[in-house]
Amino acid sequence: MNALCCECGNLRTCKRPRNRTYGSRPDGTERATGDLKCSACNRITRHALLSEAAVEYRDMFEIDDAWARGMPPGPDTYLGTNPKALADLRDTYRRAQPQNPFLSHIWFKSEADEARERGEATVRAYCGVWVPLPKDGGRDLTEQDYEPIARSEEYEGPDGEFWVDMDCVDCVRVANDRRRRRRAKQVADWLPWVTARVLNESLPTEDVDELHRALEVIVDRFRQRRTQQQ
Repeated sequence: MNALCCECGNLRTCKRPRNRTYGSRPDGTERATGDLKCSACNRITRHALLSEAAVEYRDMFEIDDAWARGMPPGPDTYLGTNPKALADLRDTYRRAQPQNPFLSHIWFKSEADEARERGEATVRAYCGVWVPLPKDGGRDLTEQDYEPIARSEEYEGPDGEFWVDMDCVDCVRVANDRRRRRRAKQVADWLPWVTARVLNESLPTEDVDELHRALEVIVDRFRQRRTQQQ
């Protein structure tokens, strides 16, 4: 299996690490670790063990991490059918680490409106963080309003630490995933319509040529990836 040094991040392979243990982290997730010689540190250090026994277990922690940071769980998963458990996971994850107070988040306007009607002062952003609702005419920041800006200003936080004023990368990732899903659904809806008209030769030649160019690029990429994997 593969193992990551917990001190420097160096990757190595191993068979039977010493002092192998399983435990829980403060954020509620679990990990497997063991003692191994790190070539970069030049000594025995603690390593995180990356299981390769099965894909569903190997990627489990990465998937949990993505869900905790706002990515939607599948409808057939436990968290996908249990909103309270998902909310608890996200709250626990965020409490376990310091939060940049100068991040620009994205949220659903409908959820913000419902929160205002209930008299609440916060709304959950895409990433799972609770953010203050805009006041004094402030506008909700939704996907439609979001425009990526490469900001680099740095400010001092309430505890003396410094943070960069920037977009929340977790909110942006969720927004991009939502856009990808919408476009994938549109493509799935369009393909049968396009295929039927290609087969009955009712599409104009220029449309067929444009489709051919777009699909040719996709097929070429697929062939290149398959060749690289061989």
